[in-house]
Amino acid sequence: MKLQIKKNEKEISQIMRALSHPARVKILMMLVKNISMRFSVSDIHKRLGLSQPETSRHLSVLRHSDVVFCEKSGTTAHYILNDQNPIVKCISMCFNEKS
Repeated sequence: MKLQIKKNEKEISQIMRALSHPARVKILMMLVKNISMRFSVSDIHKRLGLSQPETSRHLSVLRHSDVVFCEKSGTTAHYILNDQNPIVKCISMCFNEKS
């Protein structure tokens, strides 16, 4: 039981760090509001007004924190919310309550 709690603490802490930047929160909110859609880096950077390198960097942080999945289609990477992660699912439910 104690090991499971430690694992959850680490996972929660990692996700919270990933969401500590306003741009990453904006990306998360965009993905939550469009849960069934996949977005390329270009789609996200155009919608949110971020530079393409900045968008890629933020998506990398979210991907490494298990907040988003990356699906490759040819040379294009598409991102989708990882709603299989219970912590991400909980956060996305909170965002949906606010909408």
